[in-house]
Amino acid sequence: METRFLDPGALNHRLILQSSLEEPDGCGGLTTTWQAVGSVWGAIEPINPTSGVVAQQQHETAHANIIIRFRSDVKNGWRFVLGARVFDITNAHDPDERRRYLVCHVEEEGR
Repeated sequence: METRFLDPGALNHRLILQSSLEEPDGCGGLTTTWQAVGSVWGAIEPINPTSGVVAQQQHETAHANIIIRFRSDVKNGWRFVLGARVFDITNAHDPDERRRYLVCHVEEEGR
């Protein structure tokens, strides 16, 4: 396995890490609210944008990796927020299993 070197100075975006909280809406459904877990410094590495048609409308999704210092509590389904931008976490892993960094695969819609 390739060991990845990352300059800590590359973590140059201040991101808000949020977890989802689902609560009953009183009508038999659930309402999702977002709760801040903390703020972290991260590096954003774009991967590839995809586009398609959903419900007869153009739909674009950007894929990226967000690299942060290692945290054991980050889960799929959480998200990062940077200003008006929202990055949904689809997968998070420790690339070299040394608990230094966490690579989060994310999707950003409408970008």
